Amino acid sequence: MRTLRDTLLAAAAALVHMPQSDHIKVWPFKDAPLALQGLSQAGGDEDWLALVPSSIDQLHIPWLWGGRFGRCSVDEYSIAGATVYIGTHA
Repeated sequence: MRTLRDTLLAAAAALVHMPQSDHIKVWPFKDAPLALQGLSQAGGDEDWLALVPSSIDQLHIPWLWGGRFGRCSVDEYSIAGATVYIGTHA
């Protein structure tokens, strides 16, 4: 059984293979990189996943917290160099 630590390490390793940038990446959850999907503990209620580089101030992303993406809650996971947000509908 995979631990949360193992999942976080796999997600961080996946980032090594992604081009570094200063912009936010957003996917429908099913299209996000599998290593990042593995962070979720929502059990199938995921709608979207956002990868936000540490260089961006997350407090100034209104759609993330304002409900404009059709979500009930947002889970947050800190990994090396970025924060992963997963929006769920339940």
